[in-house]
Amino acid sequence: MLRITAPQKDSLREDLETRLIQRISRVIRVEHPAQSTGLSDEELRTAVGGAIERARSYGLHLDDDMFIFSRLTFVVGAHFDQYDFFQEILTDETISPDVRLARMIELATPEDWHEAALIMKDPTPEEAAQ
Repeated sequence: MLRITAPQKDSLREDLETRLIQRISRVIRVEHPAQSTGLSDEELRTAVGGAIERARSYGLHLDDDMFIFSRLTFVVGAHFDQYDFFQEILTDETISPDVRLARMIELATPEDWHEAALIMKDPTPEEAAQ
């Protein structure tokens, strides 16, 4: 019987994560060149890694959601997810994490996307508590 040790699992997980970041980075570089111009490949991968980390903080875990969330980060804005309406959906525990992002996109109006694009920073802890 083949046994995979914890360090081996960690190594496999890291490899999968690296590959996912590379795939998403290539898509952004090709499909959204205006938003990725000026970023080195390493900077782009770092930004994509940060987007994936934020997506996971909302319970998102599907690769498709990682692609969509990362693309929105570049197309709409780096902090689009801080927009109040999007926050409500992304943190709504009555909505399965597997459908939160799709629900957000389905319900968003052009005005929502515009407002989300204006958000330039993460809220401070004090702002988040309000």
